[in-house]
Amino acid sequence: MSKSYLAIPKGNILKMEQDLKKDQNIKYVILNDQLATLYVSDDFEEKNLNNIKSIAWWQRSTPMSSLIQITNNV
Repeated sequence: MSKSYLAIPKGNILKMEQDLKKDQNIKYVILNDQLATLYVSDDFEEKNLNNIKSIAWWQRSTPMSSLIQITNNV
């Protein structure tokens, strides 16, 4: 299973996208002009996100349970 993070760009999200494209270990989805989701492997060192100058803020995402797991009363 991989880890995921939310990231807010410092300025323009297109600049952050350019920087993310340079790292083959980070997959991402741009959600809107102010937020992206980053996907990395389990062994990824999250402190590496601090080295991406175009990221103003990041936080590890918390997985949510699926409705099947919540309503497991079948």
